[in-house]
Amino acid sequence: MTSVLPFSLRRNKQRYLVSCSNQGGGLFLVIIAGRDSRVIQLLNRPTTGLVISPATGKVYAAHFNGVRLFNSELRRLPDEDYVLERAYIHDVKLTSDELLVVVETARDRVAAYVARGEESWSWSPRPETKAGDRHHINSVLLSGDRMLSSMFAPEPLDKALGERLTGAVMETRTGQASGGRVLHAGLLHPHSLIERDGALWLCESRRNRVLRYDPPTAEPVVVAEDIPGYTRGLCITDDWVIVGQSRSDAHFIKPLLDSEPNRQDVQCGIWFFPRGKGKRFFVELPAQEVYDIVPLPS
Repeated sequence: MTSVLPFSLRRNKQRYLVSCSNQGGGLFLVIIAGRDSRVIQLLNRPTTGLVISPATGKVYAAHFNGVRLFNSELRRLPDEDYVLERAYIHDVKLTSDELLVVVETARDRVAAYVARGEESWSWSPRPETKAGDRHHINSVLLSGDRMLSSMFAPEPLDKALGERLTGAVMETRTGQASGGRVLHAGLLHPHSLIERDGALWLCESRRNRVLRYDPPTAEPVVVAEDIPGYTRGLCITDDWVIVGQSRSDAHFIKPLLDSEPNRQDVQCGIWFFPRGKGKRFFVELPAQEVYDIVPLPS
């Protein structure tokens, strides 16, 4: 007779933080042991971008009006929070010298902070852009002094956000005030930029798939597709491509799919796609929209 160890006693468990935005949002700890999982809700307030400091282990968890801090044991540090009212923050990253880089979507820019309220530099896709969310910048990737940003529109538009159907990834340098070059275009709602194994990975959310760009080619490889829900939130490990699935996107899906029902039958959660042989599996979350996924140190 084969005995199965209780979940708490199993070794080689993997832990991930998953942020969920908008209605039913929060911050979740997902623990994986084999194909079994546990989900623990750490915070019941909407959360967007996530980043963990390699130096201190602190967790920076963004929301639309600031950034919440947790220590390495996932306990809140409210005295260290950043308050950035009406910035509509979508993503956060840390530079090698621990500057906090914030995607301030409503301000149409990416900004870096030395400390709370002390700005070091900022970047916008175009100089003298009108105030407001005209590009819908939503994700940033730092690689040395190189910075990539994903957005719904590389050119500023006055149309409603729901009509911005052609997005891009732009490349610039950290500290540069504006401009840069369009690295990849023709993307429908790009999100969740990641650099791994010398390649650029991203979610093309509106086409429900994950793409990988292997240099020097500009043609993407489709890594995962036919994901039932809005595809956002991406984590790449040695073994897995982990992808967020949202039931809907409150701001964009419904106006874009007038001829289709809003997919309320789709569950919110994260998919685990094996990088080698094996079957994918799904972990359901008690939320509506996944935003970001980051691995925790073992």
